[in-house]
Amino acid sequence: MTQTQKHYEARWTGIGNRYQIIGQSWISQDGVEWIDARTSEPVDTEDFHNASITMFGGPSDGEVVG
Repeated sequence: MTQTQKHYEARWTGIGNRYQIIGQSWISQDGVEWIDARTSEPVDTEDFHNASITMFGGPSDGEVVG
């Protein structure tokens, strides 16, 4: 079975000084550790672990992680 890598975009928010992935409740202040804003638990899904994330704005503008 072939795994398809997803790509997410995260935008810097002035409120809370953090990144939030567009369309998800996943947030991060450093782009390394991501938590689900609804549960305050680390994001631990297959989609997340197999994804790349591009951050826009803030201290890591244009950086891709994943």
